[in-house]
Amino acid sequence: MIAFVTGGTGFIGSLLVEQLVQKNWEVHCLVRKSSSLKYLQKLPVQLVQGDLFSEETLAATLAQATHVFHLAGVTKGLTAADYFRANGEATRALLQACAHHCKQLERFIYVSSIAAAGPSRDGHLVREEETPQPVSVYGRSKLEGERACAEYIDKLPI
Repeated sequence: MIAFVTGGTGFIGSLLVEQLVQKNWEVHCLVRKSSSLKYLQKLPVQLVQGDLFSEETLAATLAQATHVFHLAGVTKGLTAADYFRANGEATRALLQACAHHCKQLERFIYVSSIAAAGPSRDGHLVREEETPQPVSVYGRSKLEGERACAEYIDKLPI
């Protein structure tokens, strides 16, 4: 299995990468020039330098990937536009790149946030079929990422 992981330099993403490596997956991690590699330094992973908007940079790696794990996202932004660019538009760009280049893709996994659903109004557990009601810009931007995935549900195994 060949994994392409976004957000692998973060806490949760690095734990995923560790598990994949332990299960003998070949792992490719998207990293930015500014990314801290402290969690990945000792792991046998291939680093792909670029961003989610550089389809040309991602093409060769995506062509090999059997699984894409999209954990990258912005949890702290200066403006609403920062959140929507990183969590909505970047997800859509990655999905488009996958649709163009992932010929062996078995699964695309998008890691969202409970913030996209929003809180329960009356204390019941929020169910997937309920209308999302995010209360923060972050939650609305993660919901935008979920909506991008919904646009590609017929084109990719999401």
